Amino acid sequence: MSAARITLPAWFAWLVALAVGGTFVVASLEKIANPGDFAQSVYHYRMLPLALLHPFALLLPWVELLGGLALLAPPLRRGGALLVGLMNVMFIVALGDLAGKAARIFRQKVYNLC
Repeated sequence: MSAARITLPAWFAWLVALAVGGTFVVASLEKIANPGDFAQSVYHYRMLPLALLHPFALLLPWVELLGGLALLAPPLRRGGALLVGLMNVMFIVALGDLAGKAARIFRQKVYNLC
C-alpha cells in the first residue's frame, strides 16, 4: 500500500516558507548583533559546558540565518527545512529540560514548606 502524497498549492508553500524563513532571519539578526546577550540567554539554560557556550552562541545565529534564507530559496528549501527543524527540536528539548528543572525546584520548595 503506498502512502498518499499531499501537495500544497505553490502560493501556500511560498507563504509558509516566507513566514517561517522570515521569522528565523529576523530572530537571527538580533543574536548576530549582540552575541554576548545571546550567550547569556543560553547560559541560563545550564545545558552546555562553559567551554562550548561562546562557540555555540556565535555559531547558532548564523546557522539560524542560513536556514531562514534557505527556506526562502526554492532550490534550497528542503535543506533549510532540515536546519530549521533540527533547531526547533533542539529548542524543544531545552525547554523540556528547563521545565523539568523548574518542576524539581518547585517540588523542593513545597516540601521545605511542609
